[in-house]
Amino acid sequence: MKNLSLFFLLFLVLPLLVTSCGEDEEDMIPVPMFTRADYLGSYSVVEVCPGGQDTYNSSLTAGATSNEIIIANLFNLGDEVRATVNGDRLTIPMQLAPSWREFSGSGTLTDQELKLSFTVTGGSGSIDCTAVLTPQ
Repeated sequence: MKNLSLFFLLFLVLPLLVTSCGEDEEDMIPVPMFTRADYLGSYSVVEVCPGGQDTYNSSLTAGATSNEIIIANLFNLGDEVRATVNGDRLTIPMQLAPSWREFSGSGTLTDQELKLSFTVTGGSGSIDCTAVLTPQ
């Protein structure tokens, strides 16, 4: 009888242990999945470079491929710079802009802003800048 009571107790407790070991869906933090459309629009830009801070406007429009965007007025020169997006990550491949400056860099998109780190190379050398783009 003692073995039967022990077996019955084990039978009741074991399912509780098994079900409490897994992760609850409520505990999982959702990771936002962004598409190219989430990047598009008009932005206010606060840019910081070694020479100081600049504030200006920019717009992001769709590029030629499904993951390409065009960043207008990056570095406040009126240039258009191509970038590719993959989820919350943005990449600016090395490219020569119409102003004869080379641009390259990367960025991260959140629900509130787009943060960029980029390098501009021109006749007087290279500078590294950061920019925070906030949707207008």
